[in-house]
Formats: sequence, C-alpha cells, structure tokens
Amino acid sequence: MQLLKKFKAWLSKLDEYDKLAKQMRREDRLGEYDYTTESLKIKK
Repeated sequence: MQLLKKFKAWLSKLDEYDKLAKQMRREDRLGEYDYTTESLKIKK
C-alpha cells in the first residue's frame, strides 16, 4: 500500500514537471524565458 502511495506521488510530480516543461517551451517560443532563475528555483 505504501508503494502505491509513493508511485502516485511520483506520477503527480512527473505531471508537474511536464506542465513546467510545457510552460517553459511556450515562454521560450515567446522569447521571454530566463533559464538561470528557473534552474535555481528547481535546485532548492
């Protein structure tokens, strides 16, 4: 049961990263994306 919870948490995290990546690509196409600040945010 614990494993299932971990798996679901992992899946939702993947989904979050996917949304982030889509947002990055969209903003990148607009040419307004600052990758340095975003990578700092992710590392913390």
